[in-house]
Amino acid sequence: MRHEYFLERYERLDNGDRLSVFACIHKATCAECKAAAKSMDHAIAAYREPYTFPLGRIDPLLLDERIMNAVRLLPRPRHLVSTRDWVTAGVVIALSTVLVPLGDGFAFIKEFFGARYTLPLALVLGLSITAYGAMFIGTHIEELSLLLRRGDASHRKA
Repeated sequence: MRHEYFLERYERLDNGDRLSVFACIHKATCAECKAAAKSMDHAIAAYREPYTFPLGRIDPLLLDERIMNAVRLLPRPRHLVSTRDWVTAGVVIALSTVLVPLGDGFAFIKEFFGARYTLPLALVLGLSITAYGAMFIGTHIEELSLLLRRGDASHRKA
């Protein structure tokens, strides 16, 4: 049995579950897996017993609550897409909105479907620009609010 397979099985054990016979044999014969299992058992036991602070004991449920409160205080993750990439995508969408109706493919479609096709295409392109703008503003709202505050402050000085 491979170490990774044993450790994966051992981590999945719930209270009252038992290891398979092969996993028990592997644990008994492999010093590395035996030490890892012992370490996991100690960690779980330490988690389940009440934690002692200098001022008193806290049971695990309160410890969970304190940890989750600390996680909520962490700063939110930053943007994964740079502003340059957002602007590039916006320029591509805007250019496609202008260039698609001018292309040869659109002339063929216009001949085939007639003028009825112009309005739905304009609506789809308009909705794509609107959706892009909403996503851009939603992901950059903090930066945009800072720009608006700076602009508001400069108007007040003038």
